[in-house]
Amino acid sequence: MLTLVTIGWVAGALQVLGYLAYGRLVVRSETSPNGMSWLMWAYGTFVLLAIEFDLDAPVSILILPVLCTLCAVVIALYSFHKSSYIPPQKKDYIALTIDLVLMVAYIGLFIMEKAGLVTHTTQIDIALIFLLLTSVSTIVTFYPILRTTYESPYNEKSLPWFIWTLAYSLLLYTVYMENITWEYMVYPILSIVLHALVGILALTDEPRRQPVQKNAFKKSK
Repeated sequence: MLTLVTIGWVAGALQVLGYLAYGRLVVRSETSPNGMSWLMWAYGTFVLLAIEFDLDAPVSILILPVLCTLCAVVIALYSFHKSSYIPPQKKDYIALTIDLVLMVAYIGLFIMEKAGLVTHTTQIDIALIFLLLTSVSTIVTFYPILRTTYESPYNEKSLPWFIWTLAYSLLLYTVYMENITWEYMVYPILSIVLHALVGILALTDEPRRQPVQKNAFKKSK
């Protein structure tokens, strides 16, 4: 019988497999990565990982976030410096700001606990709230790629997203079998839904929003 740590490694392996498939598409210019999304996922997942590590989460559920953070950094750097990435919009920066604020606030909580201003029990309770907020912020971080994939589905390919959906499904199973608090389940559940949604949106190559013609509104002479 497979142990939960083994299942965690399988989930992590699927996560890396999805990144390899995605990276191959990027190198071959078959997909156009949204650099802002990948930057936010790299940082957002790191924040989530830091909180879970501080809460002494089981190793089985830490494997996937570690690998996800590392791989997302690679894709983000490649997107910004090597390929013709999709320019971010102002709303995209709002999503990144949310994770930055959460991280700064959590560091403040950590310092307060070390200084004896809050008890360890209170710190754990508040940390679980931060874990929940960080997980929910995943919805915001998906905004850039959901927007661009909806408008121009040919920028993405479905296969990597469905592989990642399977990886997060295994992570959800692992969290459930670890019999830990429900806050840990929010991240994999949202990740399953959001990754599957991008994959579904990318199933067609037909743009859903047609570009506006410059001369469309000019009066004929």
